[in-house]
Amino acid sequence: MLNMVELETFAAVVEHRSFAQAAVALSISSAAATRRVKRLEQSIGALLLLREPVVLPTKAGEEVFRHFMIVRLQEDHLLRRVMPRRATTTALALAVNADSLATWFEPVTRELAQHHVALEIVVDDQDHTLEALARGDVKGFLSTQPKPVVDRFLADPVGQMRYQCVATPGFAREHFTGGLTLPGALKSTAILFDRKDALHDVFFASYFGVTVGRYPRHYFPSPVALLNAILDELGYGCPRCRRSR
Repeated sequence: MLNMVELETFAAVVEHRSFAQAAVALSISSAAATRRVKRLEQSIGALLLLREPVVLPTKAGEEVFRHFMIVRLQEDHLLRRVMPRRATTTALALAVNADSLATWFEPVTRELAQHHVALEIVVDDQDHTLEALARGDVKGFLSTQPKPVVDRFLADPVGQMRYQCVATPGFAREHFTGGLTLPGALKSTAILFDRKDALHDVFFASYFGVTVGRYPRHYFPSPVALLNAILDELGYGCPRCRRSR
């Protein structure tokens, strides 16, 4: 059976990405934190952390960290059921895409807060939030993945976010005089959220039936700023539809 003190120390190092910061959080010395993690690695028989250039979990470390998260959540759930008056606040990190956070996710945060949960929202692209879980940065996430791809985690559908390629009438008259064509789209500047944003690539593939890798683009990492950039005729883009559900 794995030593819970060693597991807790290992998890703190993963969460803080530092032995020193983990030691401060646990009120122990850095040397003690290092010894505990080494003992855990010896008992498992695998390297759990990469120490340089930054502290990161190995593949085995990711598995151990997920195991610890599940055990901690199950323990917290048990204590809430058997000792409801002694329930303490639980820290919960979630990876959420910016469009969801700016629209429908607010009621979810209120509901979670009522259950003594201290939230940390990590904003990331919906196609990449799974990576945050694999790194141990979060305990749950919104994703485009239709199935659970991590052992002992569940995937439940929560709705759809619809996006539409749009431009102002003035921009369309100047750049798309004959309607939206692939040559016109490739010559005009697209407005994307950030470098992870693949919505335009998906749009090109579905609308034109081709894969396009290079085209001029602006990056505005905010749903409001992205829409304002389209309205200011800096380019065309794929903002969310108001009737997403």
